[in-house]
Amino acid sequence: GLFVLPMKAGSIDDPDDVHPKLKIKQIAIARRATALMPSYRLPFDQNDVAIELQAFAFRSEENYTYEHRMIGLDTVWKATSSSANLIRYYDLKPGNYRFQARGNSAEGFYSLDIPDIAFEFIPPYWEQVWFKIARILLVMLLISLIVLIYIKRREKKAEMEKRVIMAELNSLKLKMNPHFLFNVMNSIQNFIGQQDSETAIAYLK
Repeated sequence: GLFVLPMKAGSIDDPDDVHPKLKIKQIAIARRATALMPSYRLPFDQNDVAIELQAFAFRSEENYTYEHRMIGLDTVWKATSSSANLIRYYDLKPGNYRFQARGNSAEGFYSLDIPDIAFEFIPPYWEQVWFKIARILLVMLLISLIVLIYIKRREKKAEMEKRVIMAELNSLKLKMNPHFLFNVMNSIQNFIGQQDSETAIAYLK
């Protein structure tokens, strides 16, 4: 069916009306014909749009042109001949667009009404804000885990070194026991008393 735009003046069947009458005949999205609607919300991978226009300019017969623009992509109106009524857009980036079209007669009269169709292409999940935030949080979590593991390893190493030092101190304390020192001194005195200096020196070593 045709998507008929409301007209402010005249009738599409009025041959005395100098303004071209414009219709959107059909819209295809991702190469598939779709129902005509004033707006579309589409996933990022359905970003090929084809719009077929149909105009009537009775006084100009076939001597008129189409002008169109996709706001968000085009900065100026683009003109095509009356025979080039299929407008195509490929690989539209995620975002919001508005398609507008008008007819221009040979006498320089434009369509009184301009169709205005909105398109919103949803970005893929990896380009959406929630995913970017989640990715940042995940990286921060991984960094925190790495730092925590490093700290735990350092603490474990320090604990092991502390235990070794304590063991050495305990061993040293054991050697420094008063009874042990008393026995050592008595043995040295006996060696000296026996004039066995070499044995006494060896014992001290």
